[in-house]
Amino acid sequence: MGLAAAGGQQRLFIEVAPLAARHAWPITDGPAVLVSIADQDAHGELSEPMLRDLFDLTPAEIRVAAALFEGLEPAKVAERLKVAMPTIRSHLVHIYAKTGATGQSDLCRRLARLARH
Repeated sequence: MGLAAAGGQQRLFIEVAPLAARHAWPITDGPAVLVSIADQDAHGELSEPMLRDLFDLTPAEIRVAAALFEGLEPAKVAERLKVAMPTIRSHLVHIYAKTGATGQSDLCRRLARLARH
């Protein structure tokens, strides 16, 4: 969700993402979410540890998500990673479930917001 910052000049983005239970353990033993607020002009990078820690993605899922974030279509991701399309589809199902994304464009938007931190 976007919000106007003080003075209405700049937009801030609020992202709420599910937090894997094993990462929420010191705080709570129940469901947990991570709330982040980002400046739309801030720049950062998307890291493997971030995706692993926030969403509990496997290394293979991280490679697929990163390739999609680079702008590759799923068929090109399969070619790059030298795997079959059913494997990519399986990874996508898991990635969407773990991140709460509803599809490829939603996933890329979520990843872009994370990359700003």
